[in-house]
Amino acid sequence: LDWTIKIWSLEKDTCIKTLRGHALGVRCVAFSPDGQTLASASADKTLKIWDLAREKCIKTIRVHSLKLPAHTPRSVAFSPRGKYLITGGTDDTAKLWSVKTGKSVRVFKGHALWVNTVATSRRRDYFVSGSDDGTVRLWALHKEHAIRTFYGHTNTVESVAFSRLGKYIASGSTDGTVRVWIPDSDDELQIYDLQNEQITCVAFSPDEKFLATGGDRDTVKIWLIP
Repeated sequence: LDWTIKIWSLEKDTCIKTLRGHALGVRCVAFSPDGQTLASASADKTLKIWDLAREKCIKTIRVHSLKLPAHTPRSVAFSPRGKYLITGGTDDTAKLWSVKTGKSVRVFKGHALWVNTVATSRRRDYFVSGSDDGTVRLWALHKEHAIRTFYGHTNTVESVAFSRLGKYIASGSTDGTVRVWIPDSDDELQIYDLQNEQITCVAFSPDEKFLATGGDRDTVKIWLIP
């Protein structure tokens, strides 16, 4: 492992930038809404914000205090307007960080085990989280407690996603299912049973008509949203 971040050109199919600075493995990355900066979360217990044009780290946020349980970040996402970062971590919480100051603004408690994945809505100041406890939770950035908790998975939730217009939430789990939820209700729109495949990633198409899933069977599957 070289602990670097690589930026790839989709047109040229080549690496065009390499960002160095983390001291341990990089768990996840997220582009800012304007595409000018990138956030990265690492096992070294830091978040870094990178200026992509200059290929330079412009801020390092140390997410672990000796006074608090270790919050090693396992996921990161920008808020819709790019003012905040949301992380999910190994202290069973999600946290909100100011991009400007690098300080923790809010702690979101409710999950009983590690928070593996977070994703933000593009239309509202909402984010969704998935955890080892098997639940999916919907949050508002200005509230410490979840707006809604979605139950159904029987094992770890590894990936969550908001659709582009915020109509749907998807979650993928090691229980072999992908579930599509309606954010404004407790309704589960659809369950896709992948026969014990451990699902590690989910993503909606921009038109919200399709859902892509990936797991431990070396394949990507495309599903039609009803």
